[in-house]
Order: sequence, then C-alpha cells, then structure tokens
Amino acid sequence: MINLNFRSAIDFEEFCCYWMTDIIKKGKGDRVRFVRYGSSGQAQSGVDIISSPIDKMPAVAQCKCYSRPFTLADLKSELEKTDNYPHPIKYYFLLTTANPHTSIQNAMPAGYLTHTRSG
Repeated sequence: MINLNFRSAIDFEEFCCYWMTDIIKKGKGDRVRFVRYGSSGQAQSGVDIISSPIDKMPAVAQCKCYSRPFTLADLKSELEKTDNYPHPIKYYFLLTTANPHTSIQNAMPAGYLTHTRSG
C-alpha cells in the first residue's frame, strides 16, 4: 500500500490492529484479536499493539507512523526496548508508514531479523 494517510498515530495503531489480525490469520491460520497496549506516554517497552489473549499467541507489534526514514539503528533501538516488556514475545512486527530503507533490507537477506531479549 502506497500513500496511505492517517490523521494520527492512534489511528495508525487502530489500523494496525486490524492488519495484524489478518496477517496472523493468513500466516498461522489462527484467529486472534489485536488491541492497543496501554496509551501514549506510558512505558510500553517498544510494544504498541498485542494479541489478545496474549498467552494464546504471543505476538506484538510496534507501530511507527513516520514520514522520515526508519533505519536499522531505529529498529535495533525499538527491539532493545522490548527487554522490559513483561510477557513472552514469539512474533514481533514493526509496522510503519516510512519508506523502505536499505539498511534494514540489507540486514534481512532471509526476510527477517532475529533478536534475543536480554534478561
């Protein structure tokens, strides 16, 4: 999808809840619902939306409604924040309106990145 516009980051997060429901259903065959995790200004540990119930499918996503570039350094920073997230994470998605960035694409020759949370 190109040139989608959202009124706010909250609207983008709401859109991502529906989008993630579809992604998981198509990829895993499971039907789970996604909800916003907390709200702006709270310590969300790099997580904006979560599957519900979280113990059925430990999937989370960070939603970035950006017009600026989102680089590998930005992604690594977001992944490090998940170290403080109190629940298991099996699937982590970063959903963004930013244009693709070669620094991330070059780091993902297999199509994904692996991150091990400390702690």
